[in-house]
Amino acid sequence: MTPYWMERQRAKRRIHYYHREFRRVPDLTQCMEDDVLCHYEANMQWKRDHLVDQEIVKIMRQRVAACRTREGESADQNCAPLIKQYAEVCKAFKARYEDLGYYGGARTCLMKQKERMMEERKAEGKVE
Repeated sequence: MTPYWMERQRAKRRIHYYHREFRRVPDLTQCMEDDVLCHYEANMQWKRDHLVDQEIVKIMRQRVAACRTREGESADQNCAPLIKQYAEVCKAFKARYEDLGYYGGARTCLMKQKERMMEERKAEGKVE
């Protein structure tokens, strides 16, 4: 029995692992009112986007922590661009997901976005 025999047997039953790729589905604003399947797909897309955004915030937090550890006492000066970028990422994440709660979904996020846009327009009207 040669060692190559074992490799050939394993090659026949090799399992390949790949990242699952999801196609982008239409946004909730593009769905018809009575299209339940489109609403479901949009909500699942929103949940995937939420997970991706959580990971982005997590990675940025880890980068800031690593920079602070690496730089020591001069971290505020040397890590300033990274800290600024982390603050922007956190601000964007909070603006989108802050008040949705645990059961928030695509519809509640869309309504929150609509309310925020209306407040911005009111603020622009008062300034002018």
